[in-house]
Amino acid sequence: MQNDCKHQPFEIEEAVTKKGLLLTLGSAARKFKLCDAGEEPHGYAFVTTYERVSNTYKEDVISTVSALVEGDEIEVPLKDGETIAFKDSLETADNGEVAKLAGAGWVVGQALQASVSGTGRFIQIRVSKKYQST
Repeated sequence: MQNDCKHQPFEIEEAVTKKGLLLTLGSAARKFKLCDAGEEPHGYAFVTTYERVSNTYKEDVISTVSALVEGDEIEVPLKDGETIAFKDSLETADNGEVAKLAGAGWVVGQALQASVSGTGRFIQIRVSKKYQST
């Protein structure tokens, strides 16, 4: 069974180059932008904003935003150079990616797998969004 309200169309203010990038509220109602370090995540990109006709990733287009539902397992892009252990708490990083929690910040969830340092990687997480103060 799938919750049809989990995926909703919103305007995305920035180019989404990877599925799964975290999104936060944008500059106006019904707009989202890429989530940066320390920002509260409000959803994630279900698809990219790639347009085949122009062969580019578009900004300010309607795209599908998926809700961050407690307990869901999702795949999100991992910040380059991060080494993650199973069950590490992951926080918001720049450009919609996640990184290992390094202090206070918005926790997106827990790693369901380990990942060694590298570039262009994705990681499976269990969503458990909360603000970690220390």
